[in-house]
Amino acid sequence: SLNTKINRDAIDELATRVQGDLELFTNEAQKLALYTNHITYEDVCLLVSKPLEENVFEIFNLLLKRKNAEAVALFRDLRVNNVEPVSLISMLGNQFRLLWQIVYLMKLGKTNIEMADILHIKEVRVGIMKRSAYIMSMDALENVLNTLYMLDYKIKSGQEDRFYAFELFLINFKIS
Repeated sequence: SLNTKINRDAIDELATRVQGDLELFTNEAQKLALYTNHITYEDVCLLVSKPLEENVFEIFNLLLKRKNAEAVALFRDLRVNNVEPVSLISMLGNQFRLLWQIVYLMKLGKTNIEMADILHIKEVRVGIMKRSAYIMSMDALENVLNTLYMLDYKIKSGQEDRFYAFELFLINFKIS
């Protein structure tokens, strides 16, 4: 047993980042204990990777805020950790598809509770996505989904380099 202190907020952040994976929790806790004998929130942020979904959601939000350069910088950080662009494309596609569905259901006059029920997601997630619902039109969202589909196809069929092509997508992303 290592004689290490850990702050409450550091435990919470570590638990968030390992997402219930006990083996990962143990490995990361040992790594942190080797680094310092008093683990802080900052130590966890420095040494433990965020879950991929969180990074994808961050890229999604940066694109919607027209912060393409920051989205590219985040992708480059993920690339260092051997994150595959194809999985990012798929997860980003899911975010844009969900946003399209929410915009569509809003046009039908559905409430947050109804939308959550139809889409099989938590009501709080509907609320979060609705904040972005006025940023892009349904046509613009369909264009993004088509672009991501073609990007995925070109990468998987060997027509484009996966890292270069995804970075180009991030650089050229526009809210039309």
